[in-house]
Amino acid sequence: MSKPLTLTIHTKDGDHTYTQEFIPLQKALDAATMREPFEDGTNFNLAKWTQAHVSFVAKIFNISEKEIYDGVDARDLDKVIGIVNTILGIDPN
Repeated sequence: MSKPLTLTIHTKDGDHTYTQEFIPLQKALDAATMREPFEDGTNFNLAKWTQAHVSFVAKIFNISEKEIYDGVDARDLDKVIGIVNTILGIDPN
């Protein structure tokens, strides 16, 4: 079995790490579908791209988008995107 996915959220009570042991294959299809509108690069909108990724990751961990927006350091956006890439089988290197 694959390594579990984790996401650490900073809260007023300290850091909380969410773990997802099993990701249904359907989520890979959902991630590909979510990214499809952004693939051609025309009229690329960074805000909508970020919102789509945050929304997807929130569903994976059964948390709210607000928890991600408020609890993930902006400099760690790559970790949120990395979760989607992992589900799609995209090598981070």
